[in-house]
Amino acid sequence: MEQLSVDEEMVRDAVRRAAEELAHVCGMQPRERIFQEAQLQCALYQYFRRRGMSVHVEAGYAGNQLQKCDLVVHSPPCPETWIELKIASHSRNANNRQVLHNKPAEFRNRWQRDVNRLLDPGLNNACKIFILLGLFDFDPNNGQGCALLNRVNTFYPQNRLLEDAGHQWLWQDINVSGKFWVWQWRPVGPGQASQATNHE
Repeated sequence: MEQLSVDEEMVRDAVRRAAEELAHVCGMQPRERIFQEAQLQCALYQYFRRRGMSVHVEAGYAGNQLQKCDLVVHSPPCPETWIELKIASHSRNANNRQVLHNKPAEFRNRWQRDVNRLLDPGLNNACKIFILLGLFDFDPNNGQGCALLNRVNTFYPQNRLLEDAGHQWLWQDINVSGKFWVWQWRPVGPGQASQATNHE
């Protein structure tokens, strides 16, 4: 069997395939407020399984099995890859805020909780990835002054793996622009320093 590692090229392809799946959901007359994290989780599960990789959904963390990781991907002999997912939004049009909530501080705290779990020393031998999908009613590449984007830009900049923008969806008559950000922490060998510091 081909040995597959979850590298930058694979992650970029995975999020683009996930964006296609989200476009499919938009055509199903959804009634929920906005994309659910579970939909993104399902799309990525499907992607990795089609690549022949083993995938564990909602895998329990060793230190606290009540805390779950969204996806654990494995293709021996490569290390496991633990993946946490989050969706955040920002609207400049007040009429869209019932769908696209503006809660940058709350979103940022949720991201940090996920990364804290990923950076537990019990996962030192694994690769860790955090994927954030941002949803906007404007072009996020021209988002000066956006509190959510400001928080993204200062979130573990040294571990930023990639950005992928240009996704457009129509959700309940709102034109939504999507952008993915991906952070990566590689396995930590014996004696290496912790990667848990967020330099803001």
